[in-house]
Amino acid sequence: MFISKVYKKNTKSDKSYMYFRLMRSYRIGNKTRHELVLNLGTLEELPVERHKILSDRIEQILNNQIDFFCSDTQIEELAKKYSNQIIKSKKKFGNKKIEKKEITEEDKEVDYQVVDVNSVSSENVREIGSEWLAKQAIEQIGLDKIITNQKVSDKLLKSTQISIISRMVHPSSELETERWLKENTALNQLFDLQEDEISRYELNKANEFLYKNKEIIEKEIYTNIKNLFSLQGNIVIYDLTNLFFEGRKKGSSYCKFGRSKEKRSDCRLICLALLVDIHGFITYSHLYSGNQNEPQTLADVVADLKQKTSISDNKPVIVMDAGITTEDNLKELRQKNHDYVCVSRSKLKKYEIIEEEPVIVEDNRKNKIELRKVKTENKEDNFLYVKSEQKRHKEVSMDDRFTEKFEKELSEFNENLQKKGTRRKVADVYQRIGRLKERNHYISGQYELTFTEDTDKGIVTSMQWKRKENESQYDGIYFIRYSNKALNTNEIWNIYNTIREVEQTFRTLKTDLQIRPIYHQKDSAILSHIFVGLLAYQVVNTIRYQLKKHKINMSWASIVQKLNTYKSVVTDMITKDGKKITLKYCCRPSPTVTEIFEKINYKIRPFRKQKFVVT
Repeated sequence: MFISKVYKKNTKSDKSYMYFRLMRSYRIGNKTRHELVLNLGTLEELPVERHKILSDRIEQILNNQIDFFCSDTQIEELAKKYSNQIIKSKKKFGNKKIEKKEITEEDKEVDYQVVDVNSVSSENVREIGSEWLAKQAIEQIGLDKIITNQKVSDKLLKSTQISIISRMVHPSSELETERWLKENTALNQLFDLQEDEISRYELNKANEFLYKNKEIIEKEIYTNIKNLFSLQGNIVIYDLTNLFFEGRKKGSSYCKFGRSKEKRSDCRLICLALLVDIHGFITYSHLYSGNQNEPQTLADVVADLKQKTSISDNKPVIVMDAGITTEDNLKELRQKNHDYVCVSRSKLKKYEIIEEEPVIVEDNRKNKIELRKVKTENKEDNFLYVKSEQKRHKEVSMDDRFTEKFEKELSEFNENLQKKGTRRKVADVYQRIGRLKERNHYISGQYELTFTEDTDKGIVTSMQWKRKENESQYDGIYFIRYSNKALNTNEIWNIYNTIREVEQTFRTLKTDLQIRPIYHQKDSAILSHIFVGLLAYQVVNTIRYQLKKHKINMSWASIVQKLNTYKSVVTDMITKDGKKITLKYCCRPSPTVTEIFEKINYKIRPFRKQKFVVT
């Protein structure tokens, strides 16, 4: 065998390209002929002067010969890769013939072989459990068909699914994903592709295609999920979060400095608005710049609720947290006849209790919570009084922490006033104390500060402070605001608690799927990156929703960790009569892996055992 050089010219650009072929020489009578064995591509990773070593090693592997002098790992890896491709192609070369057979469950034929035990070796061991689970979930919700309907090529269809599954199983950059596809996972094999057939450029192209068709894909995928699981769409939860960036991102119109919910004030942000149903499935998403004001986003969501989502004609109840529920927003919802449930932004000072007997409920930790309906004047809405002893303990604990920190800083400030060289002029002291109060704004309003001044010198000599008395401040009481008077106390409480679903959604996106930090520079790549993360979440939630029905409440990270024990393996052996037998199969799944697949009625084995015999 030898490697030949081939030139190909692009007629449009007049550029010439060079690539290589693996060839075999044979004789017919007195004439020598050359036969194409395999196209090797550009072979950029290997210098031309080493091509002879590679072709010799490929021939040795195909002839079951061992090279005791080859210590080059690059040559060995390439030779194994190309020899495996030749074996899978079932080509006949020289006096060698390759036979391929799939071993089915029903195959009762006994196949005894006498093999050299020392020749048995396993290689190309790759993860396949999580990837196979994700691929079946994509097919279950019809995401592959939605993409196909956009009239895409077969390669792009496969690339988009590989990109989504990669984000689910190994969330990372496109460059790292390309390496993972080549070295660690059998994901490409599930789509009948070679390990190195999907590059980072194809992943970028697939991501941009998905975002380009965002509205169609987002709407149809939720419609499929809703029909598949017969979900009711009478309650939706709306919330906003922000994702931070690494880098300067000066060329982006979305990346702005703002108030980070993860306390990353040093990074630029982008805001993600989500509308989620009570089962955790995303019905609508929208991206805003990082300095977007939360209350201003609700109008966009209400306008798009019917046009860009698959919400039914019956207007759903909208559940929100206190950050969005301004008086103007609630007024707009009432004008559009939308019911809502939210936390009141302020405590009611004057109210009348409607229910004499409180309704007692318990949270997940069996802590008792007292509920009562109340009414107040000058408010069109209705209110639910909520008293939680556990919330009171939490408020007191937070207050103790803030108090300790604030008083420590006040003591240090006062001590510095006694030292020489300290700025003690009245204007300077007031400016510094204003900054100190700003840093501790959670607690500083509860203190009265007084200063002792030397009027002759115009300086402050000391400072005193006193905590204001306010017994009712930490009583564990808050109010839930709702619009529909027909709801009973338990219904209001249950609807309000669905807001935990959107919190879980954000937690999964940020922690399990690692949607942030974002390293992309261009807006097109940033938006594509986030949308692929949202699609990956929909598939993840499809799997977890079905497992929860069987009381399997593992996080997605835990599921991936357990399924990574399920591997695809290739084993070689030499028989007594010189044949080389190669078996490709999946290892035996653990009981946990089997349970996960069986509970949601997915196939356990991605392919049947395959046997290749070189005779």
